[in-house]
Amino acid sequence: MRRTDHIVCVVSGKERPNDPEEIVRQGVLRKLLEDYGYERARICVELPVKMGSGYPKFADIAIFQDGHRHEQHGANIIVECKAGTSKRKLQDAVEQLKSYMAACANAQYGVATNGTDSLYVRKVKAPNGMISYPDWNDIPRADEAPGPLSMGRPPGGPERRRPWMSRVIVVGLVALVGLVVARMSAHVANDGTDPGRSILAAPSVPNATGGGTSAAPNGATPTSKGAHTRQTAPARGASPSTPPPTP
Repeated sequence: MRRTDHIVCVVSGKERPNDPEEIVRQGVLRKLLEDYGYERARICVELPVKMGSGYPKFADIAIFQDGHRHEQHGANIIVECKAGTSKRKLQDAVEQLKSYMAACANAQYGVATNGTDSLYVRKVKAPNGMISYPDWNDIPRADEAPGPLSMGRPPGGPERRRPWMSRVIVVGLVALVGLVVARMSAHVANDGTDPGRSILAAPSVPNATGGGTSAAPNGATPTSKGAHTRQTAPARGASPSTPPPTP
């Protein structure tokens, strides 16, 4: 005769205490079997999870890849069940769920549920090794292969920069620098001048002997050949007809 204070687990076939949290768990198990298509062999009830140096805790439900042994490191999806409709209890269940996922190296998806409301998270590993748990929309079904930890992003969330985009940017910058250098070299070859020296060189003035040019001394103003120069007036008392003394 079956005891009324126990219910039979739909996965293991064993009797379990007939309490509110167990009722929630059995409802989730039926949904995993009937709606998500998971086989019983892939589902573990109360998976021992070792965290730190203390005694192991037990995840309510763990789902494994086909053929994997029911061990902590092989769990792919973890479900945490809570009784009642309190949002605070459901949020606490999410935090407990994250601690289980952190301890299970291959756990990628998690769901906390009270049988009415459910919160989903995904473990995402950034390129720098940081782990985050963004909100998600659901867990994969049995026929959906989960992606690697570094590929996921929450629906509607910002998309991370892809590695090939960085390579395109670097190649573009290198090509731009090469084009600038080539144009500067062509300018020097056609002009015959050194652009670095032309800025610092003194301006050229016509040579008094004709033909050539010479650099003007510092502070002097260059004049063109044949330009008129203004003579200074003779000193007071000097005879206009007397030529200035020869230095």
